[in-house]
Amino acid sequence: MEIEYKYLLSPEQAHLFDKYPSQEIEQCYICADPVIRIRKITNVARKSAEYVLTVKGTGLKIREEFEIMIDDKQYNRLSLKTEGNVITKTRYTIPLSDGHTAEADVYHGYLSGLVTVEVEFADENDMNSFIPPEWFGRNVSLENDYKNVALAMRGYLPYRT
Repeated sequence: MEIEYKYLLSPEQAHLFDKYPSQEIEQCYICADPVIRIRKITNVARKSAEYVLTVKGTGLKIREEFEIMIDDKQYNRLSLKTEGNVITKTRYTIPLSDGHTAEADVYHGYLSGLVTVEVEFADENDMNSFIPPEWFGRNVSLENDYKNVALAMRGYLPYRT
């Protein structure tokens, strides 16, 4: 199960994450409904990549998620069958003072200017008791427009508080 909150950040906050570990992510969608995604994740420090095929269930904050590792050849073949735009982003892993980990995504290309942060939770009680840090922006967990699949298909709405 994937249990998470997603928040918008202002584009001006993107430079704050440079001191944290990061990954370059390229992802695209084979299907929007049901969500079937492929992702190339490049570890910047190690200069190595891994490839993942993901199938997601329905839901906004809580949904089933199945992942399987694939190789670069499978990724390249599957990428020929995708719909929508390819999303490229830098993901920064940021430890929070309460023990959670935030994943800040700074988007590139046609999504340039979009910055989000997600926090995943062990269970629904953990999620419901979470108090976001002051630097988090508006909670967009229930807004379909900010799901990555929607961003790939339609783009995004500029930052709004």
